[in-house]
Amino acid sequence: MDHGDQVVADLLGVVPDRSIFVLPPTAVPDTLDLLNQLGAERFIVSADHLNPRPLAASAEATLPARLVTGNGAARTALVADPNLAHHLVDSQGAVSAAQYLVADLALLAWSDPTVTRTAVLTAPDGQPVDPLTLDLVLGVLDEAPFLQVRPLPDLFDAARASDAAAAVNYGLWPDAVTPMSRRATDRSLAERAVAAYTAILGGPHPDAAALNDLLEVTAAGPVGHRPHDRLPELGVRVSQRGSSGLHHAVRPERTAHQPAG
Repeated sequence: MDHGDQVVADLLGVVPDRSIFVLPPTAVPDTLDLLNQLGAERFIVSADHLNPRPLAASAEATLPARLVTGNGAARTALVADPNLAHHLVDSQGAVSAAQYLVADLALLAWSDPTVTRTAVLTAPDGQPVDPLTLDLVLGVLDEAPFLQVRPLPDLFDAARASDAAAAVNYGLWPDAVTPMSRRATDRSLAERAVAAYTAILGGPHPDAAALNDLLEVTAAGPVGHRPHDRLPELGVRVSQRGSSGLHHAVRPERTAHQPAG
């Protein structure tokens, strides 16, 4: 980890700040303790991975949160709205992604103009963001008159100062870790590789189309023999926008009450 810090310092002339960490979808309470030993003090977590899950991410996610660690301590966190993140991989392209994202942020800002709200935008789990989309979105966010793009340390300070008493204790609801033996035959891994290659090429390309065709041919045999293996994976991929309904269909129901104490 020290080597990575040195490379960033040499190339960019800045010292990495490890006090804020974006949690992966597989993080568990003990992960918080280990990261804290490495210098992480505050965390960013998707609302999809909280227990209880906020019923309205656009409202409750603007409040500070506390994540319960493996040893029972509570760590400061901000909640990222997964619905905002999904706009970054809009299948209709960069312009559509920027339009939907700004529209959702406008609704959040204008729902109560007297209150300053905080929204944290992260990349969607395991999906590459097209460079053109990212460039356009960042430009639009910078120009929007009702938005102020702020660094994460400022957002943590503002959230703690404005409404620290409203912070809710959450547990982590991690995704299952896929064993390496399954990853070797999991079609989704190949699909992500093709998607990343397409993004590098800047969009649809004959080479990427050829890889997709090859993927379909090589996957035809296993899918035909064991169709039930594909159902959960298809369900996850379909839920690109507004996934809360399917989300609750494949996981046990969780209530949105605040834990006692």
